[in-house]
Amino acid sequence: MSKRPTIIDVAKAAGVSKSTVLLVLQNRSSVKAETRTQVMQAIKDTRYVYNRAAANLRSVGAGLVGLIINDLRNPYYTGLATSVQMKFAERGYATVIGNSDEDPKLQEQLITSMIEHGVLAPSTIWWRSVCLRGLHRLE
Repeated sequence: MSKRPTIIDVAKAAGVSKSTVLLVLQNRSSVKAETRTQVMQAIKDTRYVYNRAAANLRSVGAGLVGLIINDLRNPYYTGLATSVQMKFAERGYATVIGNSDEDPKLQEQLITSMIEHGVLAPSTIWWRSVCLRGLHRLE
């Protein structure tokens, strides 16, 4: 069995530095289009798969935003969650959604779990207000 390709393998195949490959994987705008194309082709050629879980362990912000909904069966909260998720996606964040089912203890467990897993700004939506917990600046 052959070893799994690394970022270094991709960098060699693309003729760029490891840092440039990381910038492409992070979708940074500072990378020239031609370089981005070279790196993306090298990723395809080497069959490299970006391990976001491993990257999250190395970074402070995982690119994940937590949203805890009081009752996902309520159409109001479902619509609100959808809107929030879309806004974060526009800024490059993925949203992790939890349902506390109107249980304050479960809500606290979800918040703790999200923080432990490196999720940014675990937020809770309950009744008609938004309560932010563990807020981090997202820009």
